Amino acid sequence: MSKTKTKEATHEVVEVVKNELAEQSQFMVDSSDIQVPRYSLRQNSSKYKAGETGDLIQDQEYVVIPKEKETDIVFVEVRKKWREQTPFGSQIRGRVAYTEEEKAEIEADTEFDVKPAADLIFLVPEQEGSDEGAFTYPLGDINYALGIYDTGSKGAYTGTFKQIATFLATNPNASPANVMWTWRVVDREWNGNEWVEPMLKISREKVSKDVLEFATNYKSIIS
Repeated sequence: MSKTKTKEATHEVVEVVKNELAEQSQFMVDSSDIQVPRYSLRQNSSKYKAGETGDLIQDQEYVVIPKEKETDIVFVEVRKKWREQTPFGSQIRGRVAYTEEEKAEIEADTEFDVKPAADLIFLVPEQEGSDEGAFTYPLGDINYALGIYDTGSKGAYTGTFKQIATFLATNPNASPANVMWTWRVVDREWNGNEWVEPMLKISREKVSKDVLEFATNYKSIIS
């Protein structure tokens, strides 16, 4: 074999080894490895100390969106579910279903209502009035917080998930991350009780390339 052919063969072997080592060194994860902080909307009855009524709080510790701030957010994942409506304050924890089949199984074995809800996973950009400790994802020139919000009440479900579902139903080729949504909080009162609920509307702002790439990568991991 000529020296030229020997060098070419050696080069090919080295490239194959490099590619194999690169593949082996990739960090492999799946959905069970992902831990997402929890968002909650502070109510008058909330027991934790962080924030004020109407603030979006991460892990009961950090203010992510102050109530008075209408903020554009990006949804990474949206999941509909159903929850067994056990009495408030009961020691019985309501079961949760993520499919129609699971919902039917709960309904066949409960005296309580089973109502729709949703898990909303979304990114929030850092802004004035928020706690910087929550914003641990630098995407482009902006730091973002990531968290999951359980819609809980019927009003919160209607004001958030149904808006997203309507958009996706009328835009079948889109994903939740294709548009920015404006998060705002409204006051509610009924029968002497007062509370706050989130509302969404589509923003005119565009999703940045870095944020869309993050959302796409996250989706590919949990799928």
